[in-house]
Amino acid sequence: MVSPVGLTVQQTCAAIRSGISSFTEIDGIVNRSGDSIFVGQVPSIEDVAACARTKQIAEKTLQDVLFHFPKSELAGRPIVLCLLTKDNARPGNSLEVDKEIPALIKRMGLSSRTTIRSYPHGNAAGIRALADANSTLKADPETIVLLLGVDSLLDIQALAYLEADDRLKGPRQPRGVIPGEAGACIVVESEQRALARRARIYCNVRGIGHSQEKAPVGSDAPCLGDGLTQAIYLALEMARWGKAEVGEVYCDLNGEAYRAHEWMLALCRTLDDPTVTHPADCIGDIGAAFVPFLTGVAAMAFEKGYATSSKAIIFCSSDFGMRGCVCLEPPSGNT
Repeated sequence: MVSPVGLTVQQTCAAIRSGISSFTEIDGIVNRSGDSIFVGQVPSIEDVAACARTKQIAEKTLQDVLFHFPKSELAGRPIVLCLLTKDNARPGNSLEVDKEIPALIKRMGLSSRTTIRSYPHGNAAGIRALADANSTLKADPETIVLLLGVDSLLDIQALAYLEADDRLKGPRQPRGVIPGEAGACIVVESEQRALARRARIYCNVRGIGHSQEKAPVGSDAPCLGDGLTQAIYLALEMARWGKAEVGEVYCDLNGEAYRAHEWMLALCRTLDDPTVTHPADCIGDIGAAFVPFLTGVAAMAFEKGYATSSKAIIFCSSDFGMRGCVCLEPPSGNT
């Protein structure tokens, strides 16, 4: 995990739990009113261009997760790398699957036979990837699935996209988005295979649901929260959880009125009164990195013992309609 408040999982999760934020003025860019633009920027990366930043963030994130994974396992098992990136319709830079990812895989020492899957669905990309990972592991429990989410909204085109729709946070738009950037990667494998190699399991995925919202942000139609409601319902149904059982929610709420409205509509239909954690308060909107990032935040809460519930959900909403939800529990036998 690489974020504006930490270059490791431990640093980042400790900062978020403490409510530490890291917002700075972006150099040389102002909004239409001449006001400074505040962003969540990963420290220690010198390149200004977003394309260079995302490459460095991706490499550091993947390098960190592979460092902790046994080399013998990587050499002898099928590997699927799911690359989570921005929505194709959102302007700005993104990692190029055909050019940059094969080179990255080679530098990381992964086999050239590694299967690469691309998920250009923004904030909810990881939900679709987890659903596919579930099917892959059922077909072949030996597979290792890596979910790598990398995104930067510090790209000039991404900033212009937010500014054009009056979504960029500033003095004239207090309920707007603070652009952020981050990278997060999680290892997903079958429980039986993880237990067999005596792996340290951080959490179990119990339910996955995704849907499409017909009135996403910027739409002329009113948002009724149907897409997010459906995604949560599907995940709870798969997990066989009742709405009163969910005690914690980790989500990508980013300060926009639209997103708060959507969540309130879905909440009153699907859950009771969970504790809600939204790290955008500390790091800004990190786009396609959100799902593995939030999974890591929830997993650390289970691991360190400060989670207030043994049942948690993650939900994310992409700008262009995709909605997703995942149900998480501590490893079997833990409370």
